[in-house]
Amino acid sequence: MTSIKTISTNEAYSMVGAEKNNYDFEWSATPRRDLQILLDMLSSKHRKNVLEIGTFAGHTSCSFKLASSKSNVYTIDICRGMQVKINSSQKSEVLKKEDVGTIFKNKNVDVNLIYADSTKGSTYSNLPNFDFVYIDGNHSVYCIMRDSINVMNNIVEGALVFWHDYKNSGYTGTKKALDLFLNTYEQTIYHIENSWLAFMIYKKLN
Repeated sequence: MTSIKTISTNEAYSMVGAEKNNYDFEWSATPRRDLQILLDMLSSKHRKNVLEIGTFAGHTSCSFKLASSKSNVYTIDICRGMQVKINSSQKSEVLKKEDVGTIFKNKNVDVNLIYADSTKGSTYSNLPNFDFVYIDGNHSVYCIMRDSINVMNNIVEGALVFWHDYKNSGYTGTKKALDLFLNTYEQTIYHIENSWLAFMIYKKLN
């Protein structure tokens, strides 16, 4: 199994030709350092289709669209009343349907919100293949692994895939899931130092 190597932000940026930019709009519940990295790497080149798993109030997906206005931004989340198993520690994060994505709804920012279970392959049947993905949904090992498998089936060569809460002591599921992921897929994953982000640049193997 390939281990996950920690690299500096500068090293990560150099891999995709990113540079630090200034963003003059509302920051999300995602730590500022992490969102800065996500937006810088998102805007390093044109990304046709962008996916976020785990919408919540919609700060991050709204930021994605504002930073990369020509991208098609999609975000997937569940809402109260849906028959989906959720960690007890995250039950408070399941919002009423009308409250999911309120940030981009109120700002009239064009984000495609999908109310669905991201762990089910059928959720992606009518969606495009993505070249930038951010996984920050259900934090159980099973669900992170299911999300990751679904993403692998719906991305293009060279896609950037990010997982949040790696190295977050409050959520150990991401690290465990990525260890399992690397047992299954021959990919290279990096952790960006001083952040909760892990990422890969997808390479299609023959």
